[in-house]
Amino acid sequence: EELRRQRQQAEEAMKRAREQQKPPESPNYPRTLQEAFEVLGTRSGLTLEEYKKIWKQEVLKYHPDRTAGLGERLKKQAEEEMKAINRAWEIVKSKLN
Repeated sequence: EELRRQRQQAEEAMKRAREQQKPPESPNYPRTLQEAFEVLGTRSGLTLEEYKKIWKQEVLKYHPDRTAGLGERLKKQAEEEMKAINRAWEIVKSKLN
């Protein structure tokens, strides 16, 4: 009985540690295909290659190399935008493959 309780406590501690390692989802990150289209500034009905082209164009706008000369606040905003764009691309790619 004591071993079972210790094992359960250890499993719960490992679960909490894993959850703390995950970055929190930003409310601005897309969760659905429609939200992904909105982040990419597009609509449904395009091919995967067309979406990929749009994604690349958006990534270039917020790439760290292009925002390096900006202040910290703008660099942080660009980083968040980049994360949202990449998350949108992952959603579109997974749904259309």
